Amino acid sequence: MGEVQEGVPYGKYNKGSSKRQARTCRVGPLIVDAITPICQQNGFVQARILLEWEYIVTPQFAQFCTPLKVTFPLKQRNNGRLLLRATSSMATEISYLEPLILSRINQYFGYQAISKISLLQGPITRKTLPQKPPRRPLPEAVQSSLESQVQPISDDRLRAALLSLGMGISHEKAKA
Repeated sequence: MGEVQEGVPYGKYNKGSSKRQARTCRVGPLIVDAITPICQQNGFVQARILLEWEYIVTPQFAQFCTPLKVTFPLKQRNNGRLLLRATSSMATEISYLEPLILSRINQYFGYQAISKISLLQGPITRKTLPQKPPRRPLPEAVQSSLESQVQPISDDRLRAALLSLGMGISHEKAKA
């Protein structure tokens, strides 16, 4: 096989090496790389604004608006205009909170990426993940055993947390 070059990592850059690295990698960066060209057609310099929108403007707020397009002045990549689709009930509040939204977006990117928000009113469709089926109740004997074990704990929140943990472990044991 090929010689291993010192200072050159195995795998992608050293295909002739005799050693193989089997390791896992995160999917998130791969997705960003894959959809960035598509996003750039709609003015999104980085796909992160789409993928991490809920993180940028909190999940409670993101359920009422979504980014559609970013436009920039000619040959610039700052002071852009962000087009948001918002529900008609939230459009007024979004226009009122525009300075806060702009500061959060620009803080996220680390520079004055967006300077204006335009609104387009319409329905927001969110893909919902399938709900997990509800767990079967534990047998009465297991339930009462767990409750008796955590009964001596005086702190209500700690007792509830430990009971929940015990129930989760018991469900996992029941599956196996």
